[in-house]
Amino acid sequence: MDSSTKTGVDLSLKATAATNEFDYNRSGKTITYTAKANFGFKSVKTGNKVVWSTDNASEYASKVVLDGKGKKQKEVTIHLPNNTTKVFKRDDKGKPWTEVSPQAKESAKTAGTTPAGGASQSGGGGTQ
Repeated sequence: MDSSTKTGVDLSLKATAATNEFDYNRSGKTITYTAKANFGFKSVKTGNKVVWSTDNASEYASKVVLDGKGKKQKEVTIHLPNNTTKVFKRDDKGKPWTEVSPQAKESAKTAGTTPAGGASQSGGGGTQ
């Protein structure tokens, strides 16, 4: 599938129904927006705030999942090409959206197995 033939769509997280550009699926507090054939999401907005956007057609998102519909805390997962995702969180209404590092969960698991000595020593040596 050639991504350059896709039409970019601006997705508003306020959308509550499918359009001819994307499907809408709600399950409890989770909403999934899936771009239809030949379309891709080029930006994700909530109101006038842009959560994520790209100008590159090869980075158009195929799916956007919003968790926390109706809650102040929300999380948006943007499904990009090559099985990559970006996750953005918002702690409260009116607060900024911040990107959650994809490595955050993994590094917490592997922190015990990697020797912390090397990093802290080189850091400490630099400050003396």
